[in-house]
Amino acid sequence: MLHVKNLPMSATEESVRSVFENYGKVHQVRMLPAVENAVFRVAFVQFYVGGEIPETYEEQAKLPDPTHEEIEQCTECRRNVMNELDGYKLDGRRLEIKPANNDKPDKIQFHARVNLQRKKTPRPLSESDRQAKNEMASYERGYKDGFRDGLLEAKKTQ
Repeated sequence: MLHVKNLPMSATEESVRSVFENYGKVHQVRMLPAVENAVFRVAFVQFYVGGEIPETYEEQAKLPDPTHEEIEQCTECRRNVMNELDGYKLDGRRLEIKPANNDKPDKIQFHARVNLQRKKTPRPLSESDRQAKNEMASYERGYKDGFRDGLLEAKKTQ
């Protein structure tokens, strides 16, 4: 996976994919959301060496692990991209390209298995979500208790 920095704000996943597809089979392009007042965008480009890439996570999880030759081929592909495209101008901006995962091989199967596991197990509530849920369920918001309110007023007047 490659970390591509300094993309123009007008860049889209399709425009980034078209630049990188000349150097190998692109599995995925993920662009980080544009930040307000930012002058550039960031993307991650993942290459794939092998046959056709299945569409669903279930099919991707069943793929065999890449062979040593496939890993070498993918590593060579990333090196070529970094050598050729680092400094390449896209809409007037020089791209900065670096390995996103310290030159470890991309394992599409691993990512698919992780995503499947995330879908199966519910995400635990964060502390802020838990507090918001408790506030919504309490009587303090939106429920009027005449007796309790009367007691509070009586205490204030004493």
